[in-house]
Amino acid sequence: MADGRRDAAPLGLLGETDPPPVVIESRTGALRALVVADHAGRAFPARLNRLGLPVEATWRHIAWDLGAGQLARALAARWDCSSICATYSRLVVDCNRHIDDPSAFSTRGDGHRIPGNEALGDADRRARVDACHTPYHAAIETLLDRLTKEGPTALVAIHSFVPVLGRSARPWNAGVLWDADDRIARPLLAALRQAPHLRVGDNEPYSGRYPADYTMHRHGAQRAIAHVCIEIRQDELLTPGGVDAWAGRLAVAMTPILQSLRCVSGDAAS
Repeated sequence: MADGRRDAAPLGLLGETDPPPVVIESRTGALRALVVADHAGRAFPARLNRLGLPVEATWRHIAWDLGAGQLARALAARWDCSSICATYSRLVVDCNRHIDDPSAFSTRGDGHRIPGNEALGDADRRARVDACHTPYHAAIETLLDRLTKEGPTALVAIHSFVPVLGRSARPWNAGVLWDADDRIARPLLAALRQAPHLRVGDNEPYSGRYPADYTMHRHGAQRAIAHVCIEIRQDELLTPGGVDAWAGRLAVAMTPILQSLRCVSGDAAS
């Protein structure tokens, strides 16, 4: 059963009225997998005053991956496995970047200046890392520690992308991002491409090659567990029906892949 647990907020940047940095839905079903969403949230600590941005900007891709959190939770529910979603906007600190990467604290995006990220001092960066980045990755590590002790485990990250970036249209309905580990990626690409109406990118519209895709490298590659990052075009996740359709499609495509990798728990493994 999902417990809908939220990790307690650390002292420091986050105040008593700020939401916790991580939302965990913990389940132990037939498949041994963890679904994560690095850019699920668009929250800002009250003390940061939205980094000087208008509210409208915080609903755009600059701040979060629309629909990614909903899809991550829906897919995990289909598999009866755990999910972990980051609460705070990538503009506070990007949980899919190493903290030394300049893009972890973006100063521009989607035509906007990010005033609150200009001239950040070391103490400001550390406060954001301690409040948001560290708890998110610690939660992933804790759950993977437990799962991998039980047997082969899969890590799946969910992101979303805008249909048009600048003047360039993105024709893909989805993208499968991966680096050296193709155990999920190649059969998933083949399965999704069986649908004639879908255009599925192989490391498109973003690359999963190192050093990109920090979360997959840190928690998937370094543990040598099967992992993949999936990008869905945002206009396909605008409604609950769209989210549910993609959750079903991904579950059908990936369940036999995870079963073949022995990511199966308890009685289901026999």
